[in-house]
Amino acid sequence: MEEGVDFVQRNIFKDRLTEKEIVELGERAGGVASLVPRKQRDEVEGMSEEEITRYLAEDPSRIKRPIIDTGEHVYIGFSQTVQQQLEG
Repeated sequence: MEEGVDFVQRNIFKDRLTEKEIVELGERAGGVASLVPRKQRDEVEGMSEEEITRYLAEDPSRIKRPIIDTGEHVYIGFSQTVQQQLEG
């Protein structure tokens, strides 16, 4: 941990995200579908936002990780772009 950076780590396998939390994250991250890993996007194709929310809530391994919530922004995954945005 970098000095001066406070964070809360949450294990979503032990403390699962609720459907409400998934919807709220999706609203802040550009839609619930943005929480689905690229390799699983075919599985949710044609689903409504509500169906995707239930799909993600049923099994946390279906949720793209990490989810980084700075309070101001939500970042999904840890691509080079996300890393640059967090540094800048």
